[in-house]
Order: sequence, then C-alpha cells, then structure tokens
Amino acid sequence: MLYQAPTGTQDILPEDQPYWRYVVGGMRRVAESYGFEEIDVPIFEATALFARGIGEGTDIVEKEMYTFEDRGGRSLTLRPEFTAGVMRAYVEHGMRAFTISLQGGMPGYEGAINSAFTPDGELRPSYMQRAARVIRAADRASAAIILCCCYQRQDQILKDAQAVRRAVVATAQWVRDNGFANVLLEIANEYPHGGFDHKVLKTADGIAELIGLARDAAPGLLVSASGIGDGRCHRAVCEAADFILIHFNGTPVEQIASRVKALRRYDKAIVCNEDDKPGRQGARAAEASVAAGCSWGLMLSKVNQYVPFEFKGRRDDPVIYAKLRELTAPRPGRN
Repeated sequence: MLYQAPTGTQDILPEDQPYWRYVVGGMRRVAESYGFEEIDVPIFEATALFARGIGEGTDIVEKEMYTFEDRGGRSLTLRPEFTAGVMRAYVEHGMRAFTISLQGGMPGYEGAINSAFTPDGELRPSYMQRAARVIRAADRASAAIILCCCYQRQDQILKDAQAVRRAVVATAQWVRDNGFANVLLEIANEYPHGGFDHKVLKTADGIAELIGLARDAAPGLLVSASGIGDGRCHRAVCEAADFILIHFNGTPVEQIASRVKALRRYDKAIVCNEDDKPGRQGARAAEASVAAGCSWGLMLSKVNQYVPFEFKGRRDDPVIYAKLRELTAPRPGRN
C-alpha cells in the first residue's frame, strides 16, 4: 500500500523549514510587539468539550473533528480550535463563571468602539455569533456566563432611551431563543458610573424598569445589574433584580463581610463578579467573600481587560488561582 499525507495536510521538508520558520516567526514577532503571550493547551481534549462547546451542528464538529477512543474507552478529539480548551483551563483552576459584555470593556484607552448593538438597538449577527460560541464553550466546561448588555462609554452608540430598551429586550429574547441555560443577564456594568449618558441606564429606577423588560421578554432568565466598586446596591435595583450583583474593587477586605450582611435583608443570592485586588489581597478577598456567603469575581484589568488582553490561565495570578481552586474543591458535606 502506498501511504500519502492525509488530504488537507502536507509535509514541511527540510528545504521548506526556513520559510516555515520565517512565517511563524513573523507572526510571533507581531504578536509580541503588542504584548501578547502564548498559551498552549493539550492537542486533544474530551470530545464533549468541543461537541457542545462549539455547537454540535456546526461545520467544525461535523466535518473538521478527528475523534477516537483511547484504551480506557474515553472519547477524545484532536483540538480543532482554542476557545473551549482555554476556557476549560480556567475552570479547572477554580473559575466557575465568566462575564462577557455586548459592549466590550474599558481596553485601557479612551475612544474604543465595541458594541453588539446598532444605534436603533438591534443586534449585530456577527457579534452575537461570537458571543454564542463563548457561551457554548462555557456551558460544556460547566461554567456560567454573566452576559452584560451595556457598558459605560459605549451606551452613546444607542441613539436614545427607546433604543436602550430595544437592545435589552432583544438580548433577553436572543438568550431565550438560543435556549442558553447557563446565562445570567446583567443590564449594565456599574450603572452609577459617570460614563453612562442615558438616564434609563444610570438611575436605579431606570435599571429596575429595564430588569422588568428583560424578565418579561424571557421568563425564567435571571436578571440583575452591577453597582460601583463599593459593594453597595440601590434598594430599587435590589428589589427588582433576581440576584444582587456587586463589585468590590474599592472595598477593603475588612469591610467585605459587613457589605454582604447589609444586603442579606433582600433574601437573594449575592454575587460579586468584579474585584481588582491582585495576589495575596485578592486571595484574602475571595476567602472573605465566600465566608460571608457571597461569590467572588476576579478582574485583572491590566492582564485580561486592557490591551493586549493576555489569557494565560492560572498564570494570570498564581496566588489567586491557587486560592480559587482551594475554595471550589469538593469537600465532605459540600456539593
């Protein structure tokens, strides 16, 4: 039998290696010039991570995946892309949810434009396709997604309050229509922030109205909005929301327990999805939050949020990820 390289592949012979190294080296130099660093995940993963993480009906799953069983009967697949594997690497080390925003985030410079919405509040299909890919990858990795609609410095893209309302309703309906069961909706990131222009987004009553619109558009979807970094939230928002969403950026570790205690009167789950304390301070904050009965979310702004957006798994902050893994490890009597 005459063996040949499989269709779609080719050998890179010794005489071709200089050209190959030139191309790869050029790509590496350009990436490094913007501050990017490499992350390598295993060349193969559990098949289920890709089949549902990417989407079972996609061309990648149906046409581009090489799947096999190992000697132990496990179904494994050669890695067709990186998203699902990178997300698995974070979940393995204690991360249980990710916040993604339909209006991006603050990338470390003013003037950035990043929005899933048209000025009229309609959804941009290409943007939502990317969001769906991340949501499915998180679902397969047993992680939740807090999906944020509006972000400060970006709400100006929406032309008026009615466009904001349309955007919120459209997002909730999109989650409903796609059947995403691992998504919680965040109407606005830090709604008291001065970077918002539209009154409906920067007042407690306006946020409460938008929470109601989202809930009506997608019954069963859990909806909230995050306060500023002081660990507090206005009464109108707390009463309207399905869960209380807070940030601890500006909250000393010693005050975390009292902030959580003050919000317990609403008898709702309390979620902190943003704290920028690094290293030992961050680990202490995570421990204090969990001890108080509140989740804790890490925001390494200079690593994950600002250009050049580095994602290195637990190496983002080894001290914090060691603590997260400890806090989320199974223990007797705790699920």
